[in-house]
Amino acid sequence: MLKEKIKSLEKQILAAAEESVQHYHGLGKSGLDFTLNSVSVIEQLLAELQSQNGQMSTQDLDDAVNRLGSYVLEMGRQNFGGHIYWFDSLQQPILIVGEPQFRISFMPLDRIRAHIEGSYNENFMEYYQEFLSRVQQAKVRSEMYSN
Repeated sequence: MLKEKIKSLEKQILAAAEESVQHYHGLGKSGLDFTLNSVSVIEQLLAELQSQNGQMSTQDLDDAVNRLGSYVLEMGRQNFGGHIYWFDSLQQPILIVGEPQFRISFMPLDRIRAHIEGSYNENFMEYYQEFLSRVQQAKVRSEMYSN
């Protein structure tokens, strides 16, 4: 039952991520292609959406957050593996990578919303780089202890 729910959620996230690729087609040099290079395109999109924030309806904001959040989660899953779960208490999806050797979680939706609303000024590239670093460090530690 749980595996079916996870697969269903992952399919929904993938569909929304693919919708993002179509919706934001043609932006940046590489566009949205699920590679780590597309983080700079996400950064560009967030800046653009932040400049439009005052004119966006609540529904438009929610749609943008869900589209970009799904894309970022799927990009993480495709690059690092793991599974996407639903985090009930925060009412949003979470990517967990590295199980069972280690467990690194990633929840970009709140950060994406904060960027668009202008309440968070950290560069999104740095935020994603922090996640990438945590995964790489955990992999190294896991390999050290498994040998």
